[in-house]
Amino acid sequence: MKYLYWMRQDLRLHDNEVFKWANERGGEILIVYPLPSSLPNWGLQRRGFLKQSLEELQKTLKSFNLSLHVTQHSIHELLPTLHKTHQFTHLLYSTEHAFNELRDEKTLKTLANNLAIETVSFDQSSLIKEADLPILIEKLPKIFSEFKKIIDSNLKVSVPIHEQNLKLSSLHLPQEKIDWGPLAFHPWFQGGEESGISRIHQYIWETQSILHYDDTRNGMINKDDSSKFSPWLALGAISAREIFHQVKEFEKNHGENKSTYWLIYELLWRDYFKFYAKKHGSKIFHLQGINQKNQKFFEQNKNEFNKWTLGETGEPFIDSNMKELLLTGWMSNRGRQNVSNYLAKTLKLDWTWGADWFEKNLIDYDPCQNWGNWNYTAGVGADPRDRLFNPKSQANAYDPEGLYQKLWLNKGELNGKNI
Repeated sequence: MKYLYWMRQDLRLHDNEVFKWANERGGEILIVYPLPSSLPNWGLQRRGFLKQSLEELQKTLKSFNLSLHVTQHSIHELLPTLHKTHQFTHLLYSTEHAFNELRDEKTLKTLANNLAIETVSFDQSSLIKEADLPILIEKLPKIFSEFKKIIDSNLKVSVPIHEQNLKLSSLHLPQEKIDWGPLAFHPWFQGGEESGISRIHQYIWETQSILHYDDTRNGMINKDDSSKFSPWLALGAISAREIFHQVKEFEKNHGENKSTYWLIYELLWRDYFKFYAKKHGSKIFHLQGINQKNQKFFEQNKNEFNKWTLGETGEPFIDSNMKELLLTGWMSNRGRQNVSNYLAKTLKLDWTWGADWFEKNLIDYDPCQNWGNWNYTAGVGADPRDRLFNPKSQANAYDPEGLYQKLWLNKGELNGKNI
């Protein structure tokens, strides 16, 4: 048998059902990662993190005599040509939840069927498999707390796959020369599976920073204020299942507390937004979100928006967060809540512009999380409270000494390293 593995947000060897399935059946495999067509518009850090992740995966696969072909062509362009050469029996891929990704899967499945190629998809980007949900996605509650109540008594998480002794034969293509353009790198985040697993081990076991997660998760300066797992999760370099089971193992040794509870809580929020995105499709990208009947007014003022992107609004707490994003590709969760709320609720600007800006710059961009959170903040999604934040009150609560603001308004240093 011959397999074409279409890689997307599953850039890992461990806990990867695609490799396990193919390895158990034997045969030859061609592993292809088509670069996103939007790559030229990405910020320097987001491009850099992806490049690092792909290079590390290529190195890992090479140790099993396998190769990863990174291409600038879409999978839809490649499939007919590659099939003529290799006569694939199966097209393998991990399914996603967002509208564009699902549309791509549907189109490709039709193309594969026309070529008599069997498609096999694997549900492994979320913590909970869709088949293990106690409800249909169409019945997903409008509020996260209701979803969590249902899940709490019916939580089923698959055990992650650890050992992958691959014995497949690799099919090869000439490597394309990729023009990545200018790149930048964050000192905290080295792309790739090995680095992601190392971060899990460090945060949970070495420093046991997880014990203090509930107290520090709103921190904005220190690396271990929060888990910082999201960049690797976004590319699938680590799996949510791996994190979940590591936390559960930690609880066996050290006991369950508020902090371990809240880390699992955040993984469930991540799942909720994935299922939310699948349920509502393209609506999450629309100005009025999923609440089409409750029309909200948002202005389209490019001048004011540009000030927001550059951190020049005149509101120090907002500006410091926006400068961190611009310079590093990263922002804390507390920061994201504030800058998005400020854009949509105080400036009353088109929030979809803000979501696009995050998509361009965040090294942990995930369509479901990004657009789900922006829906939530703009008051057009799954949030009945529709809150307005006061930046000064938020700064007093989360940066009382102004250290974070001084750091970024002065373009300072992060743990001794210039950004």
